[in-house]
Amino acid sequence: MPLDARLARAQSAIVTAGDARGFVVNAHLRCADRVIVTAAHCLRLDLLPWTPGAWNDFRYSSRLVAPLGVEKNIVAEVFFVDPLADVALLAPPDNQIEEFDSDAFEALVSDRRAVHVARLEEESDAFLYTLDGQWEPCRVRPNQWDPARRTVALVGADAGNVAGCSGSPIVLASGAVVGLISIGSLFDGVPAHVQYGQPHLAAVLPAWFFARRRRAPLPPTWNPAA
Repeated sequence: MPLDARLARAQSAIVTAGDARGFVVNAHLRCADRVIVTAAHCLRLDLLPWTPGAWNDFRYSSRLVAPLGVEKNIVAEVFFVDPLADVALLAPPDNQIEEFDSDAFEALVSDRRAVHVARLEEESDAFLYTLDGQWEPCRVRPNQWDPARRTVALVGADAGNVAGCSGSPIVLASGAVVGLISIGSLFDGVPAHVQYGQPHLAAVLPAWFFARRRRAPLPPTWNPAA
C-alpha cells in the first residue's frame, strides 16, 4: 500500500474528541468493535469517573465527540482513563439506557477507517496531522530517559504538535500508530527539536485492551497488507 494511502487511512480515523482530537482504533471489546483513543487532558477530568462503580451520569457526556472539525455533539462513554499517562478510551453508551443513544457514536466510528496500534522498538519515520490538514514528517523514538518505555519522543516536529493537536495519532510510515500527541516543548517560543513525554500506546493502554483484540502478544510492527 503506498504511503499516501496509509496516511489517508490514518487521516480518516481522526475525529474531534473533548477539547481537541482523538482517533478510531479497532478494539473488538465486548462492548464495541471500535473505540476512540484520545489524550486524557482533552476531557474534563472533574467529570470523569474515579471508581469502577461510578453511576452512568459520571461515565457519559452528551457532547464529547464528533467528526473532525465539527463541534462535539455525540454522546460517548469514558470507558478507560489514565490521567497520569494522559490516555483515555471512549466507547459507545449503553444502548439499554433510554436517554443515551449509541447510534450516533456507532455511525461516527463506522464511517471511518480504524488504525492499528503497534509497539515502537526503535527510532522511526513518523507523521503528524497538522491543524491546517497537512501531514508533517518527523521522527519518533523510544524515550531513553524512561526505562518503562511508557513514553516516546518526537524529533523534528513543529506544526503537528501545537495547541489543538492533542490526542492526534503519531503515525509510522507503515500506517500503524505508536503514540498520541500529549505535550509540547517550547524554548523562547520555538518548538524544541526533541519533544519528550508523548504516551507510548502499547505501554499505557490497559492489558485487557490488547488481550481482547488478539491472543498473541502485540507485534513490534504492523503489516498493512495482512
